Amino acid sequence: MTFLKLQTAKTAVIITLLLGVIIQVLYNPISSAKHSLTISRVRAELPQARVKWDAQGITDYTFEIQGDARSICQPSAVIEVRNNVVVKVETKDFASDDSLAQLLPPEKWADPDWGEEVFLCSYVHFTMPQIFDLLEESFQN
Repeated sequence: MTFLKLQTAKTAVIITLLLGVIIQVLYNPISSAKHSLTISRVRAELPQARVKWDAQGITDYTFEIQGDARSICQPSAVIEVRNNVVVKVETKDFASDDSLAQLLPPEKWADPDWGEEVFLCSYVHFTMPQIFDLLEESFQN
């Protein structure tokens, strides 16, 4: 009788673990929870970050953007901005340590299939004021 109860308990534990793995693989609730927490944190910190950025009066800067989210456009580049206008885009595969940046001519800054309609498909949009605007707008919706 004790052996049967032990086997039943082991079977229940194994089934529970398998269900947990299946749920994690199929639905990834932990990742969803982490994503929600990150979005909440960014939403809370965004106004203060914008105030700090605006107070600095920065109009000339260079930054990297690494697109790895599932999206119609995955921008990955080093972007140079002068007087709040994108002046240089060098595409780069950040996943590879030996990837060299390649200068992208301005006529290639927008995806011809999506053009200006989709923010992430045009490097022209990648200035900090426009990124702040996009984030603020998306958090309002």
